[in-house]
Amino acid sequence: MALGVERVKEAELSFRRACQLRPQDSEALAKHALSLAKLHPPRMDEALAAYDRAVDAPRPAGQNDRSRAMLVAQRAMALSALGRSAEAKSVAQEALVL
Repeated sequence: MALGVERVKEAELSFRRACQLRPQDSEALAKHALSLAKLHPPRMDEALAAYDRAVDAPRPAGQNDRSRAMLVAQRAMALSALGRSAEAKSVAQEALVL
């Protein structure tokens, strides 16, 4: 278990550096958010903020709606984990129509 956590921490640092180099890269932002979410609970607030940045970032050419829907659904899960159920439900419904 500890080895898995250490790998997630390493991934989080790598994705953080990628986001610093490319702050509008929605894919890097999304992967950073996911790595933070996997370190839940202490990093879930940070994960939600990263999901927000990823959702707001310009979509790369060729990104399909399914990728966007997955990102929005992951944001909904972060909201739910933070106890923001009503907002999570609304965001999850948004993901379903993408």
